Amino acid sequence: MAYVKPPGEILAEANEISTVGERAEFMKANIRPSIRVLLACVYNPNITFPDYSDVKWKPLRNERGITDTNLDKEARKIYIFANGVALPLERKKAKLIQMLEGMHVDDADLLFNWILKKKLPYSKISNSFISKVFPEIFQTIISPAIYTA
Repeated sequence: MAYVKPPGEILAEANEISTVGERAEFMKANIRPSIRVLLACVYNPNITFPDYSDVKWKPLRNERGITDTNLDKEARKIYIFANGVALPLERKKAKLIQMLEGMHVDDADLLFNWILKKKLPYSKISNSFISKVFPEIFQTIISPAIYTA
């Protein structure tokens, strides 16, 4: 089976590319539904999350590929954690812990520290860069429907 770079590796690699044009081409060549959802969660101001800062989980330190799940599989469920979803916050937190503890530590950190907290660890993948390369991200609605298009 061919190695598929996880979303975090793709974003980190894109961040290392010095020219905007080459970075844009790299991102366009490597975009997939999970990365589109991740970018929407961070850059679309209409997608917001409750405060999950008190959530604690045990990082899974298995080798990549030897985990129960990954961000590519779980991205379709991230909408559950957004504001406006009719699920009690405590239930959201329990589902989040379950998801995080099944992922490789790098995927879990990306989901928790980057997406849910909307903190950007990649300085060259900025709001202005995304608006030029993927303007549709600002209209993206996260839901299971994004995977049926």
